[in-house]
Formats: sequence, C-alpha cells, structure tokens
Amino acid sequence: MKKRKMITAGILFFAFLFSSCKEEQVSLELESPDSFDSIEEREEKERENSVKEDEKAEEEKAQPIYVYVCGAVNNPDVYEMQEGDRMYQAVNMAGGMTEDAAAQYVSLAMEVEDGQRLYIPTKEEIESEGQGMMQLEPEHSGKGNGDLVNINKASIEELTALPGIGEAKAESILAYRLDKGSFQSIEELKEVKGIGDALFQKIKEKVSVK
Repeated sequence: MKKRKMITAGILFFAFLFSSCKEEQVSLELESPDSFDSIEEREEKERENSVKEDEKAEEEKAQPIYVYVCGAVNNPDVYEMQEGDRMYQAVNMAGGMTEDAAAQYVSLAMEVEDGQRLYIPTKEEIESEGQGMMQLEPEHSGKGNGDLVNINKASIEELTALPGIGEAKAESILAYRLDKGSFQSIEELKEVKGIGDALFQKIKEKVSVK
C-alpha cells in the first residue's frame, strides 16, 4: 500500500513538471521575436491604411472646378482649380496681368466658382466703356430663390430688370460688389450710390444675396 502511494505521488510529480514545462514553452512562444514582428507588421499596415483613407477623404473633399480667365492676362485659357480658390490664384495661373490691365478694378480676393468667366479689363476699356463692361461673375443666371435676383451674381441686364434700376445704377451695384467682394445683406444696397430708401423699398422684395 505504501509503495502504491509512492508510485502515485511520483506520477503526480512528473505530471506537474510536464505541465510547467508546457506553460513555459507557450510563454516563450508568445514572447518570441517572430511574434513581436507580426504585431509590428500589423500595426504598420494599420497605419498605412489609415493614411490612405485620409488621403482618399482629402481627394474627395477637394473637388476640381473650371474657370475661364480672359481679357488682360498673358495666357487666357480655361484652368482647373479647387473649390475655395481665389481670383488672384486664377490670374497667376493665367500668367498674371498684362501691363495695360486695370488691376484696381479687379477684386483679387473674390472666391471663384465652377464655370465662371473671369474677365480682366484694360485701362482703355475702363475709360471708354465704364465699369459696366467688366464681367467678373459667373455666366449663369443671377436669379435664385424663385424669381428673386441675386445681387451678388446678377448681370447688368438682370439688374436693370428691377424697378427703378437703370444702367447707371446697375453699374454702381456691380462696382460696389467688385469693391466689397459681395453683399452681406440686401440692406447694403442703400450704400450704393443712387439707391435711397424709397428705391430700396421698391426692390427689396425682389432681390436676395444668395
């Protein structure tokens, strides 16, 4: 009986040793250099995927637009730009203004739009034809919000269709728009030369700034 107990104890002892060796082997395998390399490679792939996703999102965000730069520029042509780009960038892409360009009549800080025709007038044109010939706004209609005339985009013809607005006042509106960049509210019309409160009351229900 005593001998049997000793045999049983010996078996349990060797079983314990074998189990401990297996656990130590598993631990060593987990901490092996190959295992660390695998984790590092996985983290590197995750970083690369993250960068690619960020680049893709940036590309999708920056949509290309096309504008036609013409008039007193060195290389008039259609140029590809990005949403949010400004007038001065378009002029630079067209090789800059010529020596006879009427630079002071151009709002270089103006944000460009897709399909826009950016015309740079010459000094001679300004003197002979006046500010009304400048076309620095998009060619599409200035009408929006139903039949309202968008005073930030309307052409001379669309402005003169408003009651009490002749060509001279329309040119004054365009000149103000070019000088200030855009109207922030329709009430700003009263700051335009020739437009008083009485005339404003006639057109305020027919115009918008968006």
